[in-house]
Formats: sequence, C-alpha cells, structure tokens
Amino acid sequence: MPVHEINVRLCGQIMGLALIDRSHQPDGPDWEWNGAFESAGNVPSLRDLEGNWVELIDPILQKSSEGDVQTFAFQMEELQALAALLHERLVHHIH
Repeated sequence: MPVHEINVRLCGQIMGLALIDRSHQPDGPDWEWNGAFESAGNVPSLRDLEGNWVELIDPILQKSSEGDVQTFAFQMEELQALAALLHERLVHHIH
C-alpha cells in the first residue's frame, strides 16, 4: 500500500535543516540536517498524520559541514519541488 493514502497513519519528526551554500550550485547540496528535530514543546511534531500529508525522499548522505559526521543533505530545487508537490496534493484539505 502506498504511504500517501488517506487510510495510512504515520508518526515522525520534522528534521531541522541548516543552509550550507547560498550559491545554489546545481550539483551540490544547499541544506543539511543539523541533527535537531522541530517540536511543539516536548511533543514530537508529527503524530497520527494522514499518509497523504507525507512524501518519502531519499536524501544525499555526506560529511557534515561542521565536522566528520555523516548527515543528510538536500538541494534547494528538490526541496522546492517537494513543497510544490505536497501543496498541490493538499491545497483542498487545508483550511
């Protein structure tokens, strides 16, 4: 069953991202995971979320700009395309 169906329920967290390259080169990532998660107080940010509100991605894995640890990296264009895709899917469900 695809994840983005209404009858699929998910729990998770939103990753905190940091801008690492303001030049937006087409071959390199612009953002990386800073190791933090967004939250509402002490509560994880996503609980009992409908699957149609989620799009799974496979981010780049590379060394962090802050050290030798591995982290997830993202390109600006991919994040913008993902946001547009989710907006189109959900625009009629948002109040």
